[in-house]
Amino acid sequence: MTAAPPSARATSPNPGPEAEPSFLTMGTMAEPDLALIHEPVPQAEALPVPDDPMGVAGARISEYLADCAAFARDAFAAPPGDGVPDADPVEAILRVLLGHAFNHQSRGRVAHLLPGLRRTLAASVERGAPIAFFMSYNGGYHATTRPDFSRPLGFEAGTAELLFLHMIARLKQRLAAVYPPGMVYHIVLNNGVAAWVNDIPTARTEAYARALAAMAAELGAAGQVRLLVQSQRGDFAARMDQVPIPPAAAIDPATHHNIERFLGRPCTEAEARLRLARYAPAEAAWWQELRGLIEAAGGIRLLQVASQDFLSFRPFPGAATRAQTGQVGFRLQGGKPVPVLITTATFARTPVVPVPVRWPAGLALPGAAA
Repeated sequence: MTAAPPSARATSPNPGPEAEPSFLTMGTMAEPDLALIHEPVPQAEALPVPDDPMGVAGARISEYLADCAAFARDAFAAPPGDGVPDADPVEAILRVLLGHAFNHQSRGRVAHLLPGLRRTLAASVERGAPIAFFMSYNGGYHATTRPDFSRPLGFEAGTAELLFLHMIARLKQRLAAVYPPGMVYHIVLNNGVAAWVNDIPTARTEAYARALAAMAAELGAAGQVRLLVQSQRGDFAARMDQVPIPPAAAIDPATHHNIERFLGRPCTEAEARLRLARYAPAEAAWWQELRGLIEAAGGIRLLQVASQDFLSFRPFPGAATRAQTGQVGFRLQGGKPVPVLITTATFARTPVVPVPVRWPAGLALPGAAA
């Protein structure tokens, strides 16, 4: 959406269209490359059937998820101070943050950000304080993945959230090795914007926040990973009553559909234009408040997508996209599960096969009462 500034685009409940992952068209169930989205079920119902390609795929995905959960538990359980301080911790921290595992921006594109990042990091290092990160994640839900809206919006903390916490655990481990005080990672949910722009019920997004916080706690991340939930900071709608909203501009079909998938239902062009008009002012108002919180904490803001103003952070392994625009599924490459984003565009052009998996032991099943 070109109307919004970079900071608004990155936290939007209606982010613009993004490049979709490439899938090989599935010809037979036995082909090694499949577009997959998993649906967790109790363990007893997910045992693979011999010679059943879907059962084999489910078993491989189950093992992948279990490995991610186990790694996260180990990383979050490691006490602070285990690493050896680097001779130049600021530069060592920057090398971690700019590494390909976490950041998908080129070095040249972030070069202008480095002086400010060095100053911020140096202030934390001088105090011996954990590095405070603030990741703009989503509005407390995921967009629908079905072009016909046959599947509702996603309010469950599931695969996307587990893989995101796994990425945070990897960052924690890497940072602790060069800077023993480590980090505190804040996950920012702009659910007040989602409510004001798209009428997404706050009760549902706050339940999502509780489920995400519970998953973090189940992985041992309590205190190291914290949630910043916009709706808990006051009445955002009342604040927006004082903000001028520009006239609704004309929109193209792609933008119209993008708004619909974050509504989870079809809407008229007039409604889509009105919601689009609300989007940029709402994000700008939220950023004013969020910026103050980050500055007060001496923190660093991270985004899921490339921005001229902030560093990127991959929301799941290999990602360079917003996880909120769909749901994380898998494809098999050489028999190994590779996380990919599943959106309405994926379903429109590629068969997506539901595969039952064993959800990692010790984690509440997605969709359980929050």
